[in-house]
Amino acid sequence: MAFIPRWICLFGIAIVASAVGCSSDTSNPTAAATPKAPAAPATPAPLLKPDVPQTPEAAVQAVADGLRASKPVVVWDVLPATAQQSLDKLVSGLASGVDKEVWEHTAANLKKLATVLETKKEFIWASPIWKSGQVPKLDVVKPSWDPGVKLLRIIVDSELIDQQKMSAFDGREFMEGTGAKLLAQARVFSKTLKSDPLAMIETAKFTVTKQSDTSAKLKITLPDPKAKPIELGLMVVDGKWTCTQLNMGASLGGFFLQAYLDPFRPYQLIEWKGDYLKNMDRLSKILDNLQAAKTSQDFQKIVAGQLFGFALRMADQFGGKKPKRSEIQSMSWDRKANTAMVIVKGLHSFEEPTYHDLTKSLRAINPDKFRGPIEAEGSTLFFIGPEEAVFDKTLEAIKVGKIASKDKLRDTVTVELPTSLKDEKATAEAGAKSGEAAKSGEAAKSGEAAAKPKDAAPQSK
Repeated sequence: MAFIPRWICLFGIAIVASAVGCSSDTSNPTAAATPKAPAAPATPAPLLKPDVPQTPEAAVQAVADGLRASKPVVVWDVLPATAQQSLDKLVSGLASGVDKEVWEHTAANLKKLATVLETKKEFIWASPIWKSGQVPKLDVVKPSWDPGVKLLRIIVDSELIDQQKMSAFDGREFMEGTGAKLLAQARVFSKTLKSDPLAMIETAKFTVTKQSDTSAKLKITLPDPKAKPIELGLMVVDGKWTCTQLNMGASLGGFFLQAYLDPFRPYQLIEWKGDYLKNMDRLSKILDNLQAAKTSQDFQKIVAGQLFGFALRMADQFGGKKPKRSEIQSMSWDRKANTAMVIVKGLHSFEEPTYHDLTKSLRAINPDKFRGPIEAEGSTLFFIGPEEAVFDKTLEAIKVGKIASKDKLRDTVTVELPTSLKDEKATAEAGAKSGEAAKSGEAAKSGEAAAKPKDAAPQSK
């Protein structure tokens, strides 16, 4: 339950930030000699659409009233159309980019967790963990339990855990439906906390100072006398008043969401998917056992014997220091699916017949989707694809050298060539430079000796 207050706090900050957003000349043929009458000035296009608040004060009030009524769609409506389209596309792309098995296993366990929290509340409250000092005291948790579990239930019963629906995300539809339910329940939950982070929806005061027909300043004053007022900018975009910081926040949120997708790149996913699915299967069985427990004693045995052990293993796995990603590993993980990576040991020159022939044959697989040579970590890399059946095509194309290893799962082949002229040249050049430096030093010493005058003979008295 500890994760929910932090999530609610972030949600509250986002809500408050959102609340701020809020004819041609014609001549007279009968009077050719008389001067033309000046043309009537063209009617300027209206700055604001007719169906939106016409003043910054009205726009802010509409957002504030909407949030107080738990209707977050008002936040969506103040976003410019371009920002709305960008967010719809971003969320849809993120959802469709997550591995299907990973999504389904995670969603299934979230549903099971919600059911256990709902139906085994008394057993959970009877756990000795509340007296361990490792978690908040039960008296603190109890008031928030039912509202928090209900919040989780709204999530697991919504489109948020349905990959197909999220892959066709519609922001306005979400805000009108699930978003409204979540905000309403989040406010109920927030009121059970010692410090209600969403109370600002009711208590914040807004002052608008209009600067021009297209810009204004908004000051948000919170009831806490120690809290500094928040000043934000308002401007007219796409025919409606919006908040500049809200638009920036939407872009920043998109950046963080994009970073979230990084572990789901095809070749990075391979490295952790198997272990993750095994862990999800273990957790699923534990949740099933907890749900099947008939007595508090049976429940506590499962918690102590299974759940705690699983939690400790997960803590070690995620809490341990992750090894630094190597240069080759980074390039491997950045590949699109069905892209072969050929690692040729050593650095090479096209003067080597085997290296020349290997490069030529690899390029021939698909000249338009070929990259290389790229030198990294003392090896030479080539990338081919995306291409259908690229791994088999790559193996067929390698006619020279020795295939040291091949990994079809990762579409990676390691090749050894008999020579490395580039390395030999570098060694020879280094040796030559060393020899030249030595000769130059000897010559310099010889010159110094020749230039040094001999000691003068002592004069006789």
